[in-house]
Amino acid sequence: MTDAPLTPFDPRHIVGENQGAALVSTRDAYKALHAHLLSLPGSRERSLALTALEESGMWATKAITHSWTE
Repeated sequence: MTDAPLTPFDPRHIVGENQGAALVSTRDAYKALHAHLLSLPGSRERSLALTALEESGMWATKAITHSWTE
């Protein structure tokens, strides 16, 4: 193992306790909104909303795992 700083492309397998809690609460919030969107009538707009939700979830997770300072 090296002491070289991690890059944005390195996997983050270990997260701190606060990061883990933030990931769980963020994931729960996204799951709730995802379920709500799925309950709406199917449409192009709903599909776009689901796609945007998936993208924002990815960015939220990245913000927690890549930019967190304990």
